[in-house]
Amino acid sequence: MKVYVDLHEAHNLRGEIVCVHPLVVIEHSPREGFDHEKLRALETKLTEVLNKGLNDAIAREEAP
Repeated sequence: MKVYVDLHEAHNLRGEIVCVHPLVVIEHSPREGFDHEKLRALETKLTEVLNKGLNDAIAREEAP
């Protein structure tokens, strides 16, 4: 089993990262006998947690 996180970034005109969108992918073989639906649900949950956590961490105060 392998777990990948693909991270897409959006930049402003100064080249600074303003938001990210992670995508979690869990690769596995059906022969391993894992529950496919539970792994897909885990991918979704991990993506949501990373998305919120990373975007909260990189948020900057907007200048007036």
